Amino acid sequence: TDLLARAVLKDDTSVVVSHRVLHVDHQWLLTLQTLPDNQYTAGGPRALIDGLEGGNDFRTGEWQGFWGEPCVATVDLGQVESIQSIKLNALQDIKPWIWSPGSVVFSASVDGETFEVLKRVESQLSERDEEVQVETFSCSETIDARFVRVETTSRGMIPEWHLGNGNPRWTFLDEIVVEIAD
Repeated sequence: TDLLARAVLKDDTSVVVSHRVLHVDHQWLLTLQTLPDNQYTAGGPRALIDGLEGGNDFRTGEWQGFWGEPCVATVDLGQVESIQSIKLNALQDIKPWIWSPGSVVFSASVDGETFEVLKRVESQLSERDEEVQVETFSCSETIDARFVRVETTSRGMIPEWHLGNGNPRWTFLDEIVVEIAD
């Protein structure tokens, strides 16, 4: 749903502004092995499963930022579901030290203890690619599971050719999407 608003004061009117309201119709739980940096929490612990996907600007507050740390996120779907696909979006904007992860590993489990690796997806972006872009990592393995795990791998320290050389890289993630069969 989009909300539109305009302020009117006597003969003056403002421009129309809009805001999107999204209803998330699931009660999934998200557990992060490492919390995002407190500068980039995207509004809280459920940000990776809130249905709002980050755009091309890391400053909008839609991305969770991990400083030199991999992300291991486990989603509890609440019951065993027939999962058709899983995806994760990552931002690459190397000027402010943000790289897409080197790879993403998708796993699933019925009991939350024993996870089956479904697929490992390597980044298709060059670490020298200066275009600001969102990379989507996808896994289309069909499986019955209650728990989904998404793990990113780091590209290591910033290389010597970059202004930030020798420092950890940022990984910015937003939205784990789990498609469930009807």
